[in-house]
Amino acid sequence: MSSLLQDLTSVLAVAGTGAAVLYAVYKSLLSTPIPGIPYNKESANHILGDIPNIIAVSKAGGRKKLWCADLTREHNAPLVQFFFGMGKKPAVVIADYREARDILLRRNKEIIRGSLNCDSWFGVLPGQFIAMEDSHPQFKSARALVKDLITPTFLHNISAPASYEMILDLISLWDLKAKIAAGRPFDADGDISHMTFDIMMATAVGLPSGDSTTVQQRLRLQVASELPRGGKGDDTPIEFPKAPNPELLNSIYAIENVIGTVSGLPSARLFHFFNNNFNPKMKRIEKTKNALLKFYTDQAIQRITSNPARFKPSCAMDYIVSRELQAAETAGTKPDLHSLVVRDGLMGFITGGQDSTHSTLCFTVKHLGQQPEIQKKLRDALQTAYSDAYHHHRMPTAEEITKTQVPYLDAFIQEVLRYTPPAIRVSRKAAVDMNILGHFIPKGTVLIFLIYGPTFNGKGWEVPEELRSESSRNHREGFGDWSDSGDPAEEFRPERWLKPSEKEGGEPVYDGMAGPFMSFSSGKRGCWGQRIAYLQLKLVITLLVWNFEFGPIPEAIDDWEMHDEIFARPWKNFVRIKRVGSL
Repeated sequence: MSSLLQDLTSVLAVAGTGAAVLYAVYKSLLSTPIPGIPYNKESANHILGDIPNIIAVSKAGGRKKLWCADLTREHNAPLVQFFFGMGKKPAVVIADYREARDILLRRNKEIIRGSLNCDSWFGVLPGQFIAMEDSHPQFKSARALVKDLITPTFLHNISAPASYEMILDLISLWDLKAKIAAGRPFDADGDISHMTFDIMMATAVGLPSGDSTTVQQRLRLQVASELPRGGKGDDTPIEFPKAPNPELLNSIYAIENVIGTVSGLPSARLFHFFNNNFNPKMKRIEKTKNALLKFYTDQAIQRITSNPARFKPSCAMDYIVSRELQAAETAGTKPDLHSLVVRDGLMGFITGGQDSTHSTLCFTVKHLGQQPEIQKKLRDALQTAYSDAYHHHRMPTAEEITKTQVPYLDAFIQEVLRYTPPAIRVSRKAAVDMNILGHFIPKGTVLIFLIYGPTFNGKGWEVPEELRSESSRNHREGFGDWSDSGDPAEEFRPERWLKPSEKEGGEPVYDGMAGPFMSFSSGKRGCWGQRIAYLQLKLVITLLVWNFEFGPIPEAIDDWEMHDEIFARPWKNFVRIKRVGSL
């Protein structure tokens, strides 16, 4: 009996020790909330934190990237925290424009880009500076390679003319489609994607207009033996045969898909390891992409070395290769023109430009179809600004568009980006202990800045000025919350970006700082390609509105359901167009 009791005692002791160990492991996998900041109580006691909640939103058909904004509304606070689980520190969500911009722009020494950003990109473009912290040994050289691509010289002399030709190809394609459709709507997503890809390829590697994907699509329609036919009054979308995607565009789509996937995963690096090494499709795409980029690099090398004395850069690749040659000469080393940094520098330029502009233009054509009065006002403004082109029944030239200020066009573009931003949040990491809206934020905390939601597209919260940082209090610019202005935050209204001219009787002028806007992020690690994006949007929107009237789309095929990858895009993207009567 005594032996049995001893055995039972030993078993209970082992079980108790095991339970204690398991409990200790369980407790170590829980995140410790930051005092004073609202959070979901049940998530603090779950080893996966809030991840199950985010997954549930996605499975229900919702947008997981909107979950952070929903969390602030749920807790009725501009500052909330959520948990990644597995013992990681909480992340803090900032849903206040003034404080977000102040931290990104003026307190940027207190933050770094963070692994949430860098790791997402590291697995697909490790040599691009977007995947690097400022402290990365290759960051400065990687960024220096592409610094010419945002200069006025490049934008006006290389990018604008190349983009213009590719936009004309889309005008020609849509002319043909409009005639065939005869008033029926058609899906514009593929055409917009192909055009933005053509623009980036023309700008990046000098792709001739005749070789564009858009031209191939038009030729495909012209020689097709059977084509669908439209009819006025018919709301049924017309389906056109589609040209296959170029291999490099498929690579861009793969990158977009991967970035969209890892954004909701606990470990981006682990996903990239398995995806890059054990996914045959990804390995095949990577091999094809690298071969194409080598081909374009070799072409640039040939252009530069065949006649160095007379060489003049004609595309982004020429500038990148030239920079690498100059850097090697300065350092006294042999240039590596096929390095990872050179290759990913070009691919990052193409991918970022194609995807963001594609997304914005998809939203643009939806707004044009839904806002006939705004569309007419925009067209009137363009016809007034380019009066010579209008009176001579021609299109404005690339030079005219780039050199002419059209306040209502600028306001329209800004409103598209505010109301339907391609990106809806920005993340950084606290490099030091911080104070945000009166709360202590420990070093290493992931910071999520909302650029869609409270203060931007809806009512925010009243924050006592004494809780704001000194730099935030000293730099009040415009409205801190669109709901405090005369232009409701939830309405699409370009006029919010216009202010009266200081000249008596003068036309309204554009004011990009009128109120909350961070669609290109802010600060030293804000969107690197902002200038080229604005230029391309000005060119495309001017020429589309100049040439076509965008009619209303039937409700059955016109909603604002969206999907997120690197950037957001509408699922349904139909247009119903006809030629403007003046041309």
